[in-house]
Amino acid sequence: MTAHMQRILQSASEIAIEAAISQKISAEVIQFRPRQPQKEVGVETAPTAIEVYATSLIAENDNTPGTEQPIAPVIGSSVVIERALLTRAVEIVNNVIERRNSIPILSNIALRGNGNTLQLIGTDLDIEIVASVPGAADREFGTTLPAHILKDLLKRATASDFVAMTTGETRDALDFERVHYDLQSLSLADWPHMSGPAAGAFEFHLPGRALWEGLDSTMGAISTEETRYYLNGIFLHTIEHADGAKLVMVATDGHRLYRQEFDAPFGSCGMPAVIVPRKTVQLLHKLMKGKSCPDDVAIVVDSSKIRISFGDIITTSKLIDGTFPDYQRVIPIHNNKRATLHAETAMEAIRAVTLISTERGRACKYTFAPGNCRLTVSNPDSGNASADIPCDYDGEPMEIGFNASYMLAIIEDAVGNGSSVSMQLYDAASPAVITGDRKGWTGVCMPMRV
Repeated sequence: MTAHMQRILQSASEIAIEAAISQKISAEVIQFRPRQPQKEVGVETAPTAIEVYATSLIAENDNTPGTEQPIAPVIGSSVVIERALLTRAVEIVNNVIERRNSIPILSNIALRGNGNTLQLIGTDLDIEIVASVPGAADREFGTTLPAHILKDLLKRATASDFVAMTTGETRDALDFERVHYDLQSLSLADWPHMSGPAAGAFEFHLPGRALWEGLDSTMGAISTEETRYYLNGIFLHTIEHADGAKLVMVATDGHRLYRQEFDAPFGSCGMPAVIVPRKTVQLLHKLMKGKSCPDDVAIVVDSSKIRISFGDIITTSKLIDGTFPDYQRVIPIHNNKRATLHAETAMEAIRAVTLISTERGRACKYTFAPGNCRLTVSNPDSGNASADIPCDYDGEPMEIGFNASYMLAIIEDAVGNGSSVSMQLYDAASPAVITGDRKGWTGVCMPMRV
């Protein structure tokens, strides 16, 4: 181990010992004090990563008048972090950082020490993501480093359990125990901090699994057409129902529409109707997938920004400034023919008959009759394909065409963890309403001429 690394580790040990001696000291890492703290009866607890960030990272983001500025970065300050934790945080923050930027500092990750926490921040000016990791970090530590270079070093450099960083004039030192790097840095003073939702914004909580499933079941219909920018996201709003208020997510690309409803959580009623951008939706969907899904998610939203916090991650995003169309008018209410299919059987048949088609749209004709649904695809160059599947149908025989790719995606989203899907139909020229075993989910698909 180098002498430089030993000095840093010694400094880190002193910080850790001091923090362990007095809980009061660990509380002092918060750079901002509450405006008028009130005395409370009970045991004082150490701040969470989110509380530390909300009170000490950026005065703008706190949105509370009278807060103090954080300690200015000092050259020569250092931090020692467990490599695995730092690698995970860097990978999370890298999700919003583009490899090529016309503004150099946007290619960097901002790092700020907080005594017992290191905060990593990335932004593209529309989204800001903050990940906090525990470690021995000088409160005067602050810098920005090239995001993708830092990620590569953490993943590929010589094996080490800890990483030490020390700030310099224009280059910062990184020590991986046996390997030393000097990285070009940019001043934290030039970092473009993003303010959060305004004071008085709506605050509520959702179960992490419910939020992820809502995003997962609606994001497939988000439009990618830039001319209709107001469709490039998920429309989030609350509505009143006979059985209580509902929090609703809606997405549409003009060919299909997905809607997911939840019971409105406390604090969400009356919130402004907002459009969450596609990139933000994709980021949250990725961060919350699988074992990473948190038990609880805190949401703060106003008319221009949304902040979503869970675990040690805080995401702040601008919202799309536009008016989402009145989607309620698109959902038919007079479809009186119902067909119920086994989801897996239907998807298997759709995939099979569309093998003969080379067209991008791949229109598939559905012929419904009592007890049966026949799927047919015609290709003038290759021939025809058809498949019969069992169907519980209660109307007059009819034919209707749908885009095969859209129908596959709709059935998969509608069924959730269940096994059946229902289609409500009217005639060959009217959109179909699709529902499945996924609670609160509704899909609408426009027909095609076949």
